[in-house]
Amino acid sequence: MHIVEAFGPRSQGESGHVLDGSRRRRWLPWSLSLLRLALAPSYVIAFEVSAWLPLVLALAAAASDFVDGRLARRLGAASGTGAVLDVVGDGVFVVIALSALASLRIVTWLLPIAVVLALGGLALASLRGRAGSLEPPRRRGPADRAGHAAGIVNYGAVLAGSAAVAGVIDGAWILPASVAVAALNLAPLVLRVRRRAPG
Repeated sequence: MHIVEAFGPRSQGESGHVLDGSRRRRWLPWSLSLLRLALAPSYVIAFEVSAWLPLVLALAAAASDFVDGRLARRLGAASGTGAVLDVVGDGVFVVIALSALASLRIVTWLLPIAVVLALGGLALASLRGRAGSLEPPRRRGPADRAGHAAGIVNYGAVLAGSAAVAGVIDGAWILPASVAVAALNLAPLVLRVRRRAPG
């Protein structure tokens, strides 16, 4: 899911108690998002256990991210709270995983730093939008689409770096490519600044 969804206005079904009659259905996709929080420190420890284990954990995290939002919609349990958990799970796992890979000089340190800046900037923009309007955004703009693309590529960088650690691929190209991925993460910030600039 997107940060715009996560920090946007609550739906009518969320007013009052966060957990309502659909709490059982919500816990399944929520647990997948929470799984990524647990996988984040496990990913770092995995380097001391096996060269393959980081790749296995990265695949599990990517799969959970792919499934949780779709599962929530399928069960009719999509909610702002679930979207926040999704974004937090993604952000924590990706930043920690990329930092671990940067410490091994597989990706540049610019990449996890750019992800943190992008997440902070997107959250701030979403909160501003929520404060200024009671209506949720009906469609995503260029900055939101760029952020979504960056999120996908970030997982790609984690998977590629993990595969390089496991010896599955030659990782020589990943370091220079990660500079471009860092720039992609900053693109939504630039687009939002340009949109807000007068004239």
